[in-house]
Amino acid sequence: MTKNQFNYFLVALIFILDQSTKFLARKYLEAREPIEIWTGHIRLQLVHNTGAFLSMGAEWPGYLRWTVLIAFVFFFLFFLWRLMIKESSTPKQKTCYAIVLGGGLGNLLDRLLMGEVTDFLWLGAGPVQTGVFNLADVAILFGILVLLLEVHPKNNKDVV
Repeated sequence: MTKNQFNYFLVALIFILDQSTKFLARKYLEAREPIEIWTGHIRLQLVHNTGAFLSMGAEWPGYLRWTVLIAFVFFFLFFLWRLMIKESSTPKQKTCYAIVLGGGLGNLLDRLLMGEVTDFLWLGAGPVQTGVFNLADVAILFGILVLLLEVHPKNNKDVV
């Protein structure tokens, strides 16, 4: 398997895992109380999120939500795809783009088909708690964090 094939496989894998877990969440968590997997630490809770990260933008007018959360995201994902196939991108960058692309496509499909994103995971550790999220969000966050570490000046030997 070539590097490009691996990255396309990674996009598809993340997309399929995300959509599968969202399907299961909608099927088994709808109209149920949250399920505590590990009390105070891991909870399964179905949330229909019409906004972005942590429901930002959920109260925006429909045209603005569509413009930002569908049209802008579509063009951003197209841009990431172009970066992923670009010869000058490093292998690590291409893999990060693939990870973000897989997650972004999962959330974009939710918005296009249902007008909202299915979230179902919550984590907590004492006073530190997350909002409710999904696997696509994890992929997007992970890919972006690794990219940021990749371009951070301390890791770039060309920066004086």
